[in-house]
Amino acid sequence: MDNSLPCSDAELKLLRDELKTTKKGLLIGAISAGVIALILPWLGSSKTHGKPMVYFMSYQDAVLYIFLIMGFLLFSYYFMTVPKINRDLGEKIKLVLKTTIAKKETVVYRRIKGAYILLNSAPGMIKRVAVTPLEYGLFKEKDDVIVEYFKNTKKIIKVTNLRLEKDKSLTEA
Repeated sequence: MDNSLPCSDAELKLLRDELKTTKKGLLIGAISAGVIALILPWLGSSKTHGKPMVYFMSYQDAVLYIFLIMGFLLFSYYFMTVPKINRDLGEKIKLVLKTTIAKKETVVYRRIKGAYILLNSAPGMIKRVAVTPLEYGLFKEKDDVIVEYFKNTKKIIKVTNLRLEKDKSLTEA
């Protein structure tokens, strides 16, 4: 089941904050690329037996090539993220997916532990969702869940466990 619903103001604020963070990161990346491009041609490399780039080409050419590479990376990142966020902000809809949990997994990367649930969903939809350690303990395999996410960015808004919601309603009654 995959339905679309209108987004609330709080959910749209999440997207606006993400857009702001992305643009700020791109600005910091552009400034860093400029500093790197100005310094890197003077640094030696073990591949060139300690000789810097300016030994093989002019300083202006070296800076230009570094700017081109860094600029390509920054513009690629920009065009892969910002238009999707703007589309989601313009459409103001979220998708709701009802599915089951196929598996739970934890991943340790650089001493940081991440908890994930893997979903039984169709190809091209959300397959893996990061959850907090508390939620990880509450979720069980084969539980029915409802995942709310933005259409274009696939950013997760909320994951609701139907078994826990049912248990909550029974204890309140």
